[in-house]
Amino acid sequence: RIMFDATADAPGVLTLPAQLHSSFPLFDPLHASLPPRDAMPPYAAEISCHATDAHLDVAQVIHTARSADQPVLLFIGATALNAGAGIVAIELLRKKYVTAVATTGAGLLADIRVSEPAARCDLNYVARMAASQGFGYAEAVGRWAFAPQDNKTRSLLHAAYTLGVPASVHVEIGEMAGHCCPSPRGAEIGAAVGAATYVDLLLFAEQVRQLCATQNGVVLLIGDAMRGLHLFLQTRAAIPCETELPAFHAVLIDNHVQPDFATYVTSHNGIQHKLVGTYRSNVSTLLNVCDGVFSGQITKTVDSYSGVSG
Repeated sequence: RIMFDATADAPGVLTLPAQLHSSFPLFDPLHASLPPRDAMPPYAAEISCHATDAHLDVAQVIHTARSADQPVLLFIGATALNAGAGIVAIELLRKKYVTAVATTGAGLLADIRVSEPAARCDLNYVARMAASQGFGYAEAVGRWAFAPQDNKTRSLLHAAYTLGVPASVHVEIGEMAGHCCPSPRGAEIGAAVGAATYVDLLLFAEQVRQLCATQNGVVLLIGDAMRGLHLFLQTRAAIPCETELPAFHAVLIDNHVQPDFATYVTSHNGIQHKLVGTYRSNVSTLLNVCDGVFSGQITKTVDSYSGVSG
């Protein structure tokens, strides 16, 4: 794990009251009104869609990057997590096809709800705990947000923490309902959320710096792609570089085409790839094709690879 220099521009540890009061009573009426929801099923290869040359192109790009020990960043949005794509993405982490994970505040909430629909997790309280200990938001959630149970394996953030994969949550104040609940210490909560997500931003910036140190790094954008792309490009632009930043591959995995995606990518010396279709089946198909490429069973086409369902 990255240890931050205490003299650097980092928030450090916030001094908070010794007694941290959870705001669960405020959430009880809202929680009781939510309709029951079953947990997402675990990963299963049979949900894959038909593999295409586009899946093969992306798998080969990932293979090239990982063979050269280059990073592959994954940004995943709330819509994709709600669709179960995060459960499949855990396998990308386990097999080391992906080296870092990022999501939004809404994505954080979706990851928890998909993993444990009945969970009562006060994320403001988790942010306070993170700030008081000097942790990032993602690590705090991976450590503390769930009661011990098997469903933890369905949480992308908990899997990242368990596997030692850098994870970051990029929160915007107001994107989660919990930010709008009345609190006797509202300013303190805002400071805690800001401190925790700022640690995550520093962590994400280090992953982007490593990606930009070599040619042809890879960024996978699954849902909420334009927000993820803007986050990556703005972080990339802040990296000191005497020459032009190297080319990178940006992979859009979404259920519809983002009209400005190609323009933003190519204008920043990037190479675009698009996998359009349902989130979970597309990620599952990419995982299966990656298995074939990394094992050497797929070289030129996907037609003869039995590991990919049609």
